[in-house]
Amino acid sequence: MKEIVIYQPWGGLGDNLAHSIIPELCHRAGIKAYLSSHNAFRNDQIKQLVWDLNPYLEKETRDVKDLSWLDRCKVFENKGLSHVQVVQKTHGFDTSFEYPKIYYTPRYLPEYSNKTLIDFNSISVGYDSNVLRLKLLDLLQSKQIIDNFIVIEHNKIENKNYSLPVQVDKQDINDLFLYCDILHSAKNIITLNSGITNLASTIKNENNSNVNIYTFTYKKFMKEYGSNGYFYSNNNYIPVD
Repeated sequence: MKEIVIYQPWGGLGDNLAHSIIPELCHRAGIKAYLSSHNAFRNDQIKQLVWDLNPYLEKETRDVKDLSWLDRCKVFENKGLSHVQVVQKTHGFDTSFEYPKIYYTPRYLPEYSNKTLIDFNSISVGYDSNVLRLKLLDLLQSKQIIDNFIVIEHNKIENKNYSLPVQVDKQDINDLFLYCDILHSAKNIITLNSGITNLASTIKNENNSNVNIYTFTYKKFMKEYGSNGYFYSNNNYIPVD
């Protein structure tokens, strides 16, 4: 194998992060890694963060649409591996890396050091609003999180935005690099099983960030229920069904 061409057609932040470690693994193995010219991004900042800054990715693209890696995923079902680890296996590598990889170093913003971020925005997965509100209240009570909340909105991005049972400050964030800085600096992030929770776990792992990550997710996406989905050791998963 002389080269690997990375391609996924869905375009989400998590979809791209799942493959982000592949170029570095290729470099270590003496293989060239290319991005398909058809690889999907829901917005250009995903491309900038995940791929443009990746020093191990070849600069030119390949006109290839190859989803054979997705077919090979079936071989690794129910083996306790996350999707990030399965993607490594489908390209012939071992599962040395639990987390995705980004090559942006977040800035520390001290004004967020005592903040709890609540980001209930999602594109791919829908949740029951009433269940989320009850789970949020239970979490805040059990962890004694009582103030310094910021509800995160993304008004330039089409997504599902769930109402919350508390009236708190809101911040509209549409800059993915700024969001990396904030995630690195915050005390807590409470979110859904979407691209942001993957990014938060990646940042915490790479930068030894103090942020506590709480993710509401369906049981079917959890490791304990045999999923090959997105899950990480530094994330606290809370089932919603």
